[in-house]
Amino acid sequence: MTRFRQVWQYLFERLTLQDLREAALVLSTEEFALFIRMLPPDQAHGARVARRLSNIGAPHPVMVAAYLHDVGKPEGYGLFWRSMLVVWSSFERKRSFGANTRSRWYWAQQIYHFHPEYGALTLIAAGSAPEVIALVRGTSSTAWYEELRHADEQG
Repeated sequence: MTRFRQVWQYLFERLTLQDLREAALVLSTEEFALFIRMLPPDQAHGARVARRLSNIGAPHPVMVAAYLHDVGKPEGYGLFWRSMLVVWSSFERKRSFGANTRSRWYWAQQIYHFHPEYGALTLIAAGSAPEVIALVRGTSSTAWYEELRHADEQG
């Protein structure tokens, strides 16, 4: 049921004006520019994750990470690739980060496995706080990282 809900949300749910206002209050100018460039389904997902975390009193760095945790997913990495990789990920061996190939399938695998690292590198370039980068990268050992993961898995 979770996967069906995720597909439904990807296809139909979009950022509201209120979501946009709240993101603008939390994110720096550079971070907000990254948020605006994300795919609309990823923006809406980030706002849902942020709402869940806001409801339990998450601190500012966690809120920033909630909005931007999928910033490493580029344009072109749409529903087709996401679905294919969820289905086939258990059959594919994990590739090394940053390996180069011309295969579209291999490109999609890189995004699937390493979008947190790509996102962290993007946030470093934008001047985000180290705590935000660690949360997005998945190297944070705080309890808030587990809350972020849980909120993310809910869709």
